[in-house]
Amino acid sequence: MFEIELGPDTDKRYLKIDLPTTPKKLGVMVSGGLDSAILYYIIQKLNIDYNLNHDVTPIIILREEGSKTHAYPVVEYVNNLLNLPNQLIEKFDFQQKIPPHIEIKIGVSLLKTRKKVDHIFIGLIVTRPEHAIGIDVTGPVDDDFVLFPFALLEKCHIVDLINKLNVPELFNITISCDKGVNCGKCNGCRERKWGLTVMNMSTPF
Repeated sequence: MFEIELGPDTDKRYLKIDLPTTPKKLGVMVSGGLDSAILYYIIQKLNIDYNLNHDVTPIIILREEGSKTHAYPVVEYVNNLLNLPNQLIEKFDFQQKIPPHIEIKIGVSLLKTRKKVDHIFIGLIVTRPEHAIGIDVTGPVDDDFVLFPFALLEKCHIVDLINKLNVPELFNITISCDKGVNCGKCNGCRERKWGLTVMNMSTPF
């Protein structure tokens, strides 16, 4: 349904995304970062372009690092761009400080138990060792409920994807900083800068 080659000449990778052909309840986790922003855009656009009539729900795990301030504008921007009506946003606020990967696991489990969605798309990518925090640098694996279409991509491929789909505003309304302030020094900021630099784009840091 959606196929594209991405990345620099030295590291081309292939992305393919297929959506169910019968109406389903689809969830897309939106963090306020580049990866989830372009994934949300793609899922919504495919749903429209192919008249699939899926019920697409953005899912936000509220975090000080960025989702509390940037995820909602991402959803609003994509919905306005595609002329979508206002919709229900499924949100989780765990209050206590929990590592992001644990929050995602808990959120996914709750969504599945409560049967809020039939499938959930998460925009996790391969994190290069120099940008990792010791959690996972090998990439996630799909199952029947959770789908990771970007599992073989790195940040430079996401940058190229945004450019090829011509939605550059996503660079302006998203944040990758682990501290939520565009510090330019944390792993998230350095990974974003690396991805932009590889694709010969200027960086804000």
